[in-house]
Amino acid sequence: MNMFLSQEIDRMQSTTIMSEQLRDALDNIFNECVPAIWQRESLVSSTLGFWFTDLLERNQHFHTWCFNPNQSSEGACLVTDSI
Repeated sequence: MNMFLSQEIDRMQSTTIMSEQLRDALDNIFNECVPAIWQRESLVSSTLGFWFTDLLERNQHFHTWCFNPNQSSEGACLVTDSI
């Protein structure tokens, strides 16, 4: 019991170190912006809300395309600018 308590005290006293990328991502999310590391592989969006809505729409399109290939999703194909 004593050993467990001393380990917990050591954990609470230790300093948590964040990487620069993680800190940047958290700051951007707090400011409702898309983190730069996310934008590398996705479309550019003005706000985090628009980016997330686009992500959900792309996920739904991909799911329909994979599991219902005969059912067209609005007859359009979503194309990214990173291709």
